[in-house]
Amino acid sequence: MSMICPRRLPAFRPTRSDPKLCGQLFGQLIRNCRDLDGRPLEELAPQAGLAPAEREAIEAGQAPGTVEQVLLLAMALRLGDSWLVTLLRLCARAQEKQ
Repeated sequence: MSMICPRRLPAFRPTRSDPKLCGQLFGQLIRNCRDLDGRPLEELAPQAGLAPAEREAIEAGQAPGTVEQVLLLAMALRLGDSWLVTLLRLCARAQEKQ
């Protein structure tokens, strides 16, 4: 399945980034992509396999706990591979312990 990305996202290569900051950046990217897509949270959450409350938590800065959730979000938002790599990196950094 091919995903469409309306814009290319610059590579994200954090070094020793704060996990909380990475979670917030992840959530902000998801929220911005959803806004650009023009769909409300209530419509997009089921397509990503998440309850609206889970999506709200993600957009508030709580990174998803699994790679599958990141993939579902990217597919629901029709994001390309460059976005997916960035989202996975942010999510991984957000899960790191300091």
